[in-house]
Amino acid sequence: MVAGPFWATIDFMEDTANVENCLRAYDTDCQPSNLESLGNAGGFSGAQFWRLETPRGHLCLRCWPPEHPDRERLQFIHGVLKHVVAECDVPLPLATSQGDTFVEQAGHFWQLEPWLPGAADFQEKPNDARLTAAMSALANFHKAAETFPHSGAAEGPSPGFAARLAKTRSWTDEKITRLLQAIQSARRPEHEPIIPLVREIVTLYRSSAAEVERTLAAVEARQLPLQPCLRDIHDGHVLFEGDEVSGLIDFGSMRIDHVTCDVARLLGSLVADDVGRRQAALIAYEEVRPITMSDRVLIRIWDRSTSLLSGMNWLEWIFLDGRTFPDYTTIAARLEKIRDRLRVLAGS
Repeated sequence: MVAGPFWATIDFMEDTANVENCLRAYDTDCQPSNLESLGNAGGFSGAQFWRLETPRGHLCLRCWPPEHPDRERLQFIHGVLKHVVAECDVPLPLATSQGDTFVEQAGHFWQLEPWLPGAADFQEKPNDARLTAAMSALANFHKAAETFPHSGAAEGPSPGFAARLAKTRSWTDEKITRLLQAIQSARRPEHEPIIPLVREIVTLYRSSAAEVERTLAAVEARQLPLQPCLRDIHDGHVLFEGDEVSGLIDFGSMRIDHVTCDVARLLGSLVADDVGRRQAALIAYEEVRPITMSDRVLIRIWDRSTSLLSGMNWLEWIFLDGRTFPDYTTIAARLEKIRDRLRVLAGS
């Protein structure tokens, strides 16, 4: 934490001028006395974060990566947050002096938002009350977002199912061979924590891909109610104070889709393959928003396709796309969980 007059104390930060120019777009009560650079805050999206102490309270400055979201997508995300904020604990981006909700600076979009209290610590302190609270918070978001007046169709095929089917089909034998060759040729010392996992992930993928592809193909064209969905809601994006949810965060993946994509994503993150706790979580969601028997089938398909594709996505990013990450030990821990879920999928 840096104390004292703000602009005199941030020489240590990269690209100070961009941060300063960005914050000048906001009113005086948003100007920080103290500022803490959080880097990527433990995430892998490419976004960078700062925590500010201001007369308005603690705020978060976010710099989006240049790849995403584009202007239209960011306006959509902010529009949804404005629509649901009265019913949900979400950080609504603050308006600049000109009334905009983000600033364009140095090829990036920047936004300033309230710093929500709490910690994303479900896995450190799991219990039934927290599970119920998390699923209720998701249901509240879906219920509030259902009336958002988006420009797309109110009903249609799920874009997510179509994307997952295409991704599964993209993993041909030739591509998998290229991946295995790249793992050998592109291997670097920093990759060592993940190397013991990669071949088992590929083997488990091959054993389950055909069946998951078949189920995705069966629902790809199904007409479903469509609305704003988070699409990347997991335990790291749900904040808790005690056993209560204090907020949902990180909305860069928000798109129009069917709500079962979110239910499956959060379920898998919180309780993995624990059948009893999955049932309790669905009951908690249903107390706020109904789930049909058909929805339960779709949740299962989403969940199985997530288990199937998550590990291969990581291997593609690292070994075929050449992306680099600051912490491969954390990635290895994530891949271990993916491997464990793939084992269950292969066994089923």
